[in-house]
Amino acid sequence: MEQFGSDKAAVRHGGFYALERVAQDNPAHRQTIVDVICAYLRSPCTPPRIPGTSKLGGLRAPLRPGWARPLPGAVPDTTPKDADQEARQEREVRLTAQRILRDHLQPRTPARAWARWFPRPAHTFWPDIDLDLTEAILVDFDLTNVIIRNARFDKAQFSGITEFVKARFNGYAWFTAAQFNGDA
Repeated sequence: MEQFGSDKAAVRHGGFYALERVAQDNPAHRQTIVDVICAYLRSPCTPPRIPGTSKLGGLRAPLRPGWARPLPGAVPDTTPKDADQEARQEREVRLTAQRILRDHLQPRTPARAWARWFPRPAHTFWPDIDLDLTEAILVDFDLTNVIIRNARFDKAQFSGITEFVKARFNGYAWFTAAQFNGDA
């Protein structure tokens, strides 16, 4: 658990992969580990800034390698580069946490062209899991083809592309006051 408090993104990544292995090997602990992952996603964070602007979010297509195009009407960024780098690293850690949830809540490999070369074994599915992502900050959140028992997304902030294609909630799914800032 100390790994999640580290200031180093690589250590936090390692913490998630270690928890994933514990959950995979110990079905009785899966819900508790999912609760820890959800708690991390509920913790406050600042999204990375678009280079050259004061806006938060992802990157637009570069004009040339190494150059990013600011959004129209953007104000020059005065944020220290170290803070932006930390925000980018935190985003990657959160994406890892989200992927772990998605990968283990899918009962089978999704029907994608590459799936025949990288099949997911059936034993990696974690059935009867509840998610509490109340007030979570979720970026490019993908729950395609998942099966979840109950889910709370109350006041969650979804940014980027959010996918619930063929998601199945066997109990309740709450989205009270959730915000979608992007395609869903």
